[in-house]
Amino acid sequence: MLTKCLITYPRWYRNLSAAVLDAFSSILDKKQFANKGIEISPEFGFRFRTGEGEELPLTALSSGEQQEVVLLYELLFRVEPGALVLIDEPETSLHVAWKNEFLDDLSRIVRSRGIQVLLATHSPDIIGAHWDWVVDLWEISQ
Repeated sequence: MLTKCLITYPRWYRNLSAAVLDAFSSILDKKQFANKGIEISPEFGFRFRTGEGEELPLTALSSGEQQEVVLLYELLFRVEPGALVLIDEPETSLHVAWKNEFLDDLSRIVRSRGIQVLLATHSPDIIGAHWDWVVDLWEISQ
């Protein structure tokens, strides 16, 4: 899946708004993948390199890193504006620090793409400071 995302990326690059490209690169840069960096270009899309500058195969990314890249890619480049996206338990495989940033990053994507998101989670780390966004299904059922 990730390889397919990377191969198809360049064709969309030229048609994207600066806000979408900035959201993609700044959110990934902020993640500080372990000894990895990202390069973005209209010629090759995006690719990862080690701290020493060697290109990394996609399989060298951890499952959490792959999950972040694929989710960001799908939300920013594939989902149509105005769409409703359902995300189920995104905390799986995510680094603890990334869980704490998840809703802030997602909120930025929602604003830049004009989409809506319904998210299901059991993780208070995902919710962070956004308890006012939470609807507890157990409370509704009582």
